[in-house]
Formats: sequence, C-alpha cells, structure tokens
Amino acid sequence: MSKNNAPSVYAEISRIYHDPAASSLVPPLAKIDFLFDNGSMATAFLPPDQLTTSGLKKAVPRLRGLPDIRPLVRELNTQFADIMDGTVSNFETFSGLLLPRTGLQRLPDGHSLYVLGDQLIGPITTPVLPRPPVSYHMMLSPIQHPLAALFSELVYCSSVVVAPIIFLFATLLRSWINEITPSWQAVLAITGGQGLGKTTLARKITDWICDSQNKPALLYSAGSTPAAIHDTMVTARDLPLVIDDLCLSASPKLQQKYRDLGAQFVREGTNASGISKKAGNQTMSFSCNAGIILTAEFALENPSDITRCIFIPLTQPPVVASSLTPELIGAACRRFIEWFLQHESEAAENFRKINSEEKPDDMHPRVFHNFLILRTVFSLALRAAREDGLSASSAEPITARYETGIEQSQQYQKKLLDDLDRSKKKGNLAFVLLECYGDPKVFNLTKNIKKLDKRDGIEWKNDLCLRPAALERAVRLQDGYQNYTLSKIARELKDMGALVIQEEGTLQVRLKKDTPRVYRIRFDALEEYEERF
Repeated sequence: MSKNNAPSVYAEISRIYHDPAASSLVPPLAKIDFLFDNGSMATAFLPPDQLTTSGLKKAVPRLRGLPDIRPLVRELNTQFADIMDGTVSNFETFSGLLLPRTGLQRLPDGHSLYVLGDQLIGPITTPVLPRPPVSYHMMLSPIQHPLAALFSELVYCSSVVVAPIIFLFATLLRSWINEITPSWQAVLAITGGQGLGKTTLARKITDWICDSQNKPALLYSAGSTPAAIHDTMVTARDLPLVIDDLCLSASPKLQQKYRDLGAQFVREGTNASGISKKAGNQTMSFSCNAGIILTAEFALENPSDITRCIFIPLTQPPVVASSLTPELIGAACRRFIEWFLQHESEAAENFRKINSEEKPDDMHPRVFHNFLILRTVFSLALRAAREDGLSASSAEPITARYETGIEQSQQYQKKLLDDLDRSKKKGNLAFVLLECYGDPKVFNLTKNIKKLDKRDGIEWKNDLCLRPAALERAVRLQDGYQNYTLSKIARELKDMGALVIQEEGTLQVRLKKDTPRVYRIRFDALEEYEERF
C-alpha cells in the first residue's frame, strides 16, 4: 500500500477491470482501496480519466474534508501508469474483467458467464466485476428443483400460458441465439379484449424483476415516455420488457396513435428499425437487446409487422396456477441458465440445425423461423427440467399443452394475414369481372333469355349481362371489394365506358320485353381497362 504526503489517508489501485467486449485498449475501470487514519475503509471504481481531484471527491465524499488530495491523485496516476506499462512484476494479479451488460457474456478464454441482476452464473476463473446499468433486483430464491417445479405447475395452467414461459427462456438467450442463427424477432404479442387477463399473463412471467419498492421494474404503460422505454430496450439485454395496454379508444385519433405505437415497437423490438437516442448534439441509432412483450386489444395492421411477432390470442381469461409465483419463475430462470451454460455446445448444435430445416410453402419465412426457435428452446427447457427432476408423466401433458398453444398462435396469425390479404385488391374492377366470368362457380349464366329470371345473367351479343344482385354479390366476394355497393360498381363501369345504356335515368337495360333488367357490360371495354395490381 502506498502512502501520500497527507498521513490521514492511504490509497492504492488493487485491480484494473477490462471489458472483454470493448474495442478500446484503454482499461475502463480501476478499483481503488482507501484506508483512513481512523481505520475505516472505502472502495471506489473509476475510469482512468477520472483519477482527478474532482473525480476522487465525487466517488469518495470523505475526501472532500481533506485539505489537499493532489498528492494522492499523483500517486494513483503513477500506480496506474506502472501497472499499464508492466513495471509491476505481478501484472496478472491486477487484471480483472468488467461486465457492463446484463445477459450472456463471452470471455476471452472462450468460456461464458451470465450476469443476472447482481449475480454471476457460470465458472469464474478470474476476478469479475458485473456493472450493468440497471437499478432493479431479481427474485432468485434458493428453491429446490425450480425447473421441475415450474413445469409441473404448467400442467394445471391453460395451454396459452406455456408458450410465454418458453418465450421468457428464449429471451434470456436472445444475444446468444442471434449469434447462432439469423436474427430472432423476439416480440411476443398478447392480444384480446378488455378483462381477458393480458396484463396478468405478461406480469406473471416478468414480476420476478423488481424495482426498489418491489414493483415490476420492466413493465411500462404504452403511454409512458418513449425515451424511458427506448433506454430499457437497449440496456435490458437478454431480459423481458413489457409494453402494456395498447388499447382501443373511443377517439379515432388516439386509437390510431396506439396502432402506430404498436407497429413502431414491433419494428424497433425486432431491430427492423433502429432506436434513435440523443447523445450530446448527435442522434445515434441503437439496437434492441430485450425481449419485447406487448399487450394489445387489437391486432397489427401491416403484414410485415404481423410476421415478426409470436401471438398469444386470448378469448377468455387463462387459468394460471397460483403457485406459479415470481419467486418460482425467477429461480427457474436461474436454473435454466445454469443448465444452459453446462450444455452450450449441444444447444448450439440444435440451433444450427434450424437453418437447414425446409420451410412449408404456406408459411412466411420469418414466422417459420420464429416458431422453430421457440420449439428448440422448448426442447432444451424440457430437457433441463427432466434433469432437474421432472417426471416423464408430467413431460407428456406439458408438451401437449405447448403444442396446442402454438397451434392456436399459428392459426390466429394465419387468419390475420389471410384477412389482410383479402382486404387488398388484386386488380381493378375490369380485371375482377373478367376473372369472375372465367369461373363457372361465380356466375350461373343461361343461354336462353326466357330463363333469365331464374339465372344470374346471360352472354348477349358479345356483352356480359348481369342481374343487379348477382353483379353486386360477385364483386363484393372478391379481395378488397368487400365494402363496394352496387351504385359504386355501376358508377365505375360507367366511367370506363363499359355499360350499354338504353334510356335516361337508369344504368340498367331490358334485353327483351318481360325480361328482368340487367347491367349490360361490354367485354371489349373490360379487356381494354383490365389491370392486375
């Protein structure tokens, strides 16, 4: 220990911590131990550029009472220089690792550690300092066989509860998954009307992360300050973040605001777009590192947003076992991470197989990839639970519940995409009518004009003649034309010059006396104006 000119305090640098993920060669943090003349001690962690009079006094307020600490500052800077240029003989004893992020950490020796709150998980062979920029703590109670207990409780829960638990486990590995396989979308959307338990389900899997008042630390209202949400999206690496209550509203303007917010959070959460944050006078773009859980009363409107999400649709409040406590879930998360670190190479092999699986023709690549990742994490978590003591008799119903929940999720997502697809026009009205004419299942035409009153229409002198109800029905059954009225159909046909008109005041004609009125549509005009979008 070195002594400065003022005998009231001694100080020395006992460790220099390097960030293994940082590109800079400058060590980011020095550990300084202080001993005061009354025998009391203090410790400070400072970057080298803060080994100054003001930096030390800010870190250790007791130093403010000393008359002059400049000799102490010079002494510490000399120590730092000696350590860095190798003047000290035992340089290795001064070296430690700084881990300034939550989640999985890759060390220089190839091993992995996990920073979960203020706890380190994994084999520690060198001094390590976890310093993630978080102000919350986690319920990581020492429960016996927590994974086995958690999975056993899932037997008594609704099928919609299992997939969110697996999503939570996948979120704990988000940074690692993205290294192994193309970027995982990592957004879970819990949807349904008011009072169906969306927030309750989201909190059930995240309440083990608490603030200083033991309230949910990573749960934000959708109306919260965007800057606060964005900060947490960036800093809560490999942790679940809930954005709650994207609700419907009586105000169309406010309702559209929430729809736009939902789409924005999906794109930012999946890193389809960057998260913009001010840094001084510059605007910088950051990536989302958390797993995003949205609760919403509505589905998303854009197909590209829908394909990025894993949906949990609620049609009734889910059954959730009361014994599925935050303490149990937190302990199970810790146990899963411990198991994963022991089986990382095997898990990596399982994930690499994902990239070679063949996609079904009727499934979007992003959707297919998202569910493959969830399925792989489920198989890992189930295996971990079995090794933690889960019985085979419990594993079977849990697997069945998981598969049921996934099937419901996929069907819901497919319906959303199908509904959006049906809302888009495939072509203009001329294209639609020619397509309908070419399909014998659409129009029941007759060749005998005397039977026109019993059929949809007739092909008459190279024109398509349709009765009003048949024309309206056929058009409104086409994608994107569901809201068309008969008057709008007739007006568009008139505007393109496709209607044969016989008399003023009506766009319908009578082909012969005592036959029903029809819209007489010219084939040549339809062919001229036909356009496929």
